[in-house]
Amino acid sequence: NKFPPLLQFFLALWLVTYPFLLLRKAKPAMLFFTCSIFLVFSFLVLSQSWAARYFGMAFIFFIAAAWLAGNDSINIFSIEKIQQGALVSKLFYAFFYVLLACHIYAGAYCYVTDISRPFTEAKNVVDCIKANQADKKMIVMDGYGAGPAVSAYLGKQVFYLNIDQIGSYCYWKKSWFEFSMGPLAPQLQKSTYANAQDSFLLVSIRSMTDKQIRCDSSEFQFKELSNFKNGIIKPDYYIYEVTRRKSDYIAAKEIK
Repeated sequence: NKFPPLLQFFLALWLVTYPFLLLRKAKPAMLFFTCSIFLVFSFLVLSQSWAARYFGMAFIFFIAAAWLAGNDSINIFSIEKIQQGALVSKLFYAFFYVLLACHIYAGAYCYVTDISRPFTEAKNVVDCIKANQADKKMIVMDGYGAGPAVSAYLGKQVFYLNIDQIGSYCYWKKSWFEFSMGPLAPQLQKSTYANAQDSFLLVSIRSMTDKQIRCDSSEFQFKELSNFKNGIIKPDYYIYEVTRRKSDYIAAKEIK
């Protein structure tokens, strides 16, 4: 994503075209690769699974097809391919080794990362909640996608602030995911649960600044208890103790 758009386009076009050019002389391997890619991508389209992690299967099919091509005396893995022929031919087959080297590096990096960092910080978040003896209370979540992992480790439902209701796992409803999160104080004031409490624990996916959590007539005060930012996958987690000014809480009770 850091490359210019035009370079991204031509690089993607080359990576899509290269496997077919490499396997063009091995019909069984080409048939295997084409059918496998067609079936897996059809499934991804029908299931609306667009995340990059699903496309690793394409590389596995590519390596398997290259292996099959070796049985047809078209040894793609042979070093002789990059020692003989014209310069264009040498570069063409050398690119195959570049792909292998990239994936070896990526695999090693992922392995080291996996053993040195937690996949998600949700378990540490729950441990912190229990350490503060707040696990018996309802936990308010600011960030819909971060809730299910916390709910699972906590062993009970949480209150999703953006949809203003209790839940555990995610419903993949686009309107429920907040792509642009506004100031937190107005959301709390509109909440059926949070607005009726004088204090509660808030787990948020964003670090709070004065601009984000306060408005001209903010009724809430925020105290950060801890934060967890070492997970392999996002989001980061921030735990806040939220208290409502006593005068505002009494006034709200009188209005009700």
